[in-house]
Amino acid sequence: MGQIVRNECSSCRGSGRVLRDQETCSRCDGSGSVDKFFGSDIKVCPGCEGEGRVDPFPRSERCGYCNGKGYTERVYSDAEIRRMKELEDRYG
Repeated sequence: MGQIVRNECSSCRGSGRVLRDQETCSRCDGSGSVDKFFGSDIKVCPGCEGEGRVDPFPRSERCGYCNGKGYTERVYSDAEIRRMKELEDRYG
């Protein structure tokens, strides 16, 4: 029968997007928050969603290795699963 095993994509590290250098958000200067009216209220920066850094490329740019899922799947046969368990039991 087999078993499907999901692993984090090694290409995009689970993000589902092509990894690129990020830039400091210009709206909040990297703080992740903005003053609503000159110090009266502080809110999450809409430009970076509170992270302080922005991806200069569109979010729709998918990782080609996992097709934007963030993980890869592999179907293991019952024999492979038994073998992996035996190795794990033997070597910890």
